[in-house]
Amino acid sequence: FGDIDVPEPLAQALEKAGFKRPTRIQRNAFPFIKEGTDCVIADRTGTGKTLAYLIPILGAMLPGAAQMEAEEPELAAFDPAFALYRMEAERLSALLDDDAEVQNPKKVRALIMVPSRELCQQTARFARAVVRHLPKRLRIDVLCMTE
Repeated sequence: FGDIDVPEPLAQALEKAGFKRPTRIQRNAFPFIKEGTDCVIADRTGTGKTLAYLIPILGAMLPGAAQMEAEEPELAAFDPAFALYRMEAERLSALLDDDAEVQNPKKVRALIMVPSRELCQQTARFARAVVRHLPKRLRIDVLCMTE
C-alpha cells in the first residue's frame, strides 16, 4: 500500500489485517477520495470497493488520532434505509459541525452511509479489522437500521 501513499501505520495495519496489496479499484480511486473529490466507484463484487473508500478515510483520521480519546464514535457506518430520529440527526449534525466555536475533540470524524444492512455490516467489519492493528485505536460505532 506504500505505492499509493497510504500512511505507514495504516499500510502496516492493512497488511496485518490480511490485505497485502491494493486492488486496481483501490489504486484508481485512492488519489481522488484522498483529495476529497466526489466520486462513484463501480465494479463487480469482491474487487475491493469498500476498502477503496475506507483506506483514505482511515488515513485522514490518523494524524489527529493521538489527540483523541475514543469515548465517542469517530467513524460511524449508517444504513439510511430508515430515517434517523430528529434528535439523533441534530446530535450528529452538531458533532459534524466544523464551524463550531469550540471544537469537540470527540466529534464524529467520518459518516459512511450505505444502502443496505449487509453492506453496513461489511463496512464496519473491514474498518474494525484494520483499526484493530493501528497503534492508536479509533472507535467505530455502527447503526444499521431497517424498515
